[in-house]
Amino acid sequence: MPEIVILAGAEREILEAYVWLEDLQAGFGDRFALRVEETLSLLKTHPLSGSPFRQEIRRRLVRGFPYGIFYTIESKGIIIQTVLDLRQSPDSILRRLGFP
Repeated sequence: MPEIVILAGAEREILEAYVWLEDLQAGFGDRFALRVEETLSLLKTHPLSGSPFRQEIRRRLVRGFPYGIFYTIESKGIIIQTVLDLRQSPDSILRRLGFP
């Protein structure tokens, strides 16, 4: 099975979402963290399960939350590029992924 590598920016985004959701309602951040872990586990066993997004980037939704995990499949493993709230503008998402 491929290794999951979470880039520092994506790790920060997960933590920020966790804190924001936990502040919103106690336990909500924990549910989010559990769903992210489930999604990463699914990606590890089924790397192609995410929808193609742009070029080599794929996107997998986090069940029950308006977040997407954006990743690439490389020789060294599955690289988690970013974890974003999908309610923001598509331009913001593309900029975060490095597209003009």
